[in-house]
Amino acid sequence: MEFFQSMDVDQLETLGVEVVEGEHPGSTYYAAELRNDIDQANRAAQQAGISVRFVAAKN
Repeated sequence: MEFFQSMDVDQLETLGVEVVEGEHPGSTYYAAELRNDIDQANRAAQQAGISVRFVAAKN
């Protein structure tokens, strides 16, 4: 979460990441949510020179 909070808005948009700080007033939900496909986000990161890569969780 802190990593994504430190990024500028353009980088977050490029990756397709949205920082969520509470779903509603009083909510304690805080997260960085990937809204793009993982492969698409990784291609965008590589092309933009952003040093982050995403991997799918293994169940």
